[in-house]
Amino acid sequence: MRTGVIAAAVAATVAVVAAYGQPRPYKLPRTPIDPARLSHDVRALTARSGDVRPRGADLRVAYLIRRFQALGLKPGGEGGGWTQTVPLVRYTVEGPVTLRLADGAWSRPLSTGRDAVVATFRPVDRVQIDNAPLVFLGRGGSAPVVRAEPADAADLSGKIALILAAAPRAQGAIARLFGRAEAVTGDWAGAVEDAARRGAIGVLIVHDPDEAGLGWDALAEMYAKPQLALDRTQTGRAPLLLQGWLQRDAAVELFREAGLDLEALERQAADPGFQPVPLSGATLSADYQLRRERVVVSNVLAKLPGAGAAKETVVYSARWRPNEERPMEGTGLAALLELARVYAHTTPTRRTIVFAAFADDERSCFGADWYVDQPLYPLATTAADIDIQALQTAGPARDIVLAGAVPSTLEDDLARAAARQGRRVTARERAEAEDVGGDEPSAFASRGVPVLPLRAAAGGPDLVKGGRKAGEAWLRGYLVSRDRTSAKDRWSPDWDLRGGALDVALAYDVGRDLANSSAWPQWRSGQSLVAGQPADGVQGR
Repeated sequence: MRTGVIAAAVAATVAVVAAYGQPRPYKLPRTPIDPARLSHDVRALTARSGDVRPRGADLRVAYLIRRFQALGLKPGGEGGGWTQTVPLVRYTVEGPVTLRLADGAWSRPLSTGRDAVVATFRPVDRVQIDNAPLVFLGRGGSAPVVRAEPADAADLSGKIALILAAAPRAQGAIARLFGRAEAVTGDWAGAVEDAARRGAIGVLIVHDPDEAGLGWDALAEMYAKPQLALDRTQTGRAPLLLQGWLQRDAAVELFREAGLDLEALERQAADPGFQPVPLSGATLSADYQLRRERVVVSNVLAKLPGAGAAKETVVYSARWRPNEERPMEGTGLAALLELARVYAHTTPTRRTIVFAAFADDERSCFGADWYVDQPLYPLATTAADIDIQALQTAGPARDIVLAGAVPSTLEDDLARAAARQGRRVTARERAEAEDVGGDEPSAFASRGVPVLPLRAAAGGPDLVKGGRKAGEAWLRGYLVSRDRTSAKDRWSPDWDLRGGALDVALAYDVGRDLANSSAWPQWRSGQSLVAGQPADGVQGR
């Protein structure tokens, strides 16, 4: 009898644990996005064996165009075509690179690859910098949305700016430094662009692997290769003469010789009222030769014209890399094609839908940068850019992870769409890792267009099978796979793209609701305007 009582108690305990101690069963939502189609397109674009891959950049462009044509989309590029020409220059350093820090009697040569890495994107054959003064700007944790260009903004003419690679915790300092509205949209890349606009001849980012998202060895490998950059000779915009990264140990020594404490300044830089600090007497000198070659790549654009407000647009964007095939990044292109398929088989939306595959490399998304400089659809009537850089391949998740809060009402739209799937939005303080350099969100948002960035690197998802712990384990594996020499950087039939398909379905729901609306997403900090543009220049914002 006692055994029976114990057995009954154990059974009751098990029932209670089952009812209250375990996650609720998750029912996979039905969506129009097909995981098998996603997998097929990733393989077709990036597989490294067999006959399905369109080999080479031109053939990958042709694959995207062929798929868009087959779906019945209209050409969305220049002159009624499918592409937008993106003019680039390939810069190759030839011979030795001489870099030297100095402060009075103290001098320290910098070994490239070990102490510093540098690149140049100005059309010159030789870089010569002689004792340029240094100024510390603080955290480069923001790419403020442009509101206006005040006359008393900081003048950095002839100087080398030093900034910290940091998560966006002190956006107010950079915003005030450059006289901008405090609507933060990205990372230190925006501060680099602002420094160039203020007359700086160079920028060095103080490396911190936890903040930069890449270790020093990966940066050194990246900068050891020839560098691609936009050819801006026709735009009148002069790029920096020198930009790169400085090893932290070298930076600590430099600040100490200038009578400053870098760690103390880092803490002060978290204060929104932080002001630039000149490194009195400290200078940088540089000397090296360059070889330049012109290169042309293409953005690929397709559209579905709107049926009521065709001049207004909603953009879906992804990346493609002319120089290499990256399967995980290929999931963004696959998402673009699958979104196009679903839209093509539904009732036309009120606004025009634009599907854009922007050319990029591991340093920057020059395709998106060029597009916002030379937009094919007015940015003033572009409601939003929904940017999909990569999809997670670990199966269904109870949430979608964002790399920090989205500073517009698009996050509210995403949360409502996720709730309809029985899911939630998780906003992390910062991305676990990001590509070094610019990206699409910075490009569009810097011109006042709200962006919803969906990135696999934003954080480990709360997977239905294994929870957050399993999601973080998947993310670590993904970050390893981003090393292009890794054997793990391969398409795999074992990928479970059901979770990625759910995320693409969220992008579809948010974009479709917006495309059928007359509303405009709002920046949380208020109206955001392109520099010098009157208040009525950005419609509805």
